[in-house]
Amino acid sequence: MFVTGGPAMLPQFASRLHNELVSIRPCHSQVCVYTARDPVIDSWRGARRWANMDPACTSSSVTAAEYWEMGGAYLKEHSASNRANSSVL
Repeated sequence: MFVTGGPAMLPQFASRLHNELVSIRPCHSQVCVYTARDPVIDSWRGARRWANMDPACTSSSVTAAEYWEMGGAYLKEHSASNRANSSVL
């Protein structure tokens, strides 16, 4: 598991998360928790890198025409989308 964002900077966050995951996982399964080098800004850097990958960004971005036609709740399926929860919307 990769942890990023401000909460990752809380004291002992990674070890507490590891302990919680181990307690709910099947016996003897491996759990690894990695924290970003700079948790506050690394998620932004990843999003920036993904947005700069032109084919990936343009195929998953909603155009203005699509927004006006289908509304703000419209989401496109793409490589980073969460398909498991997309049926809820």
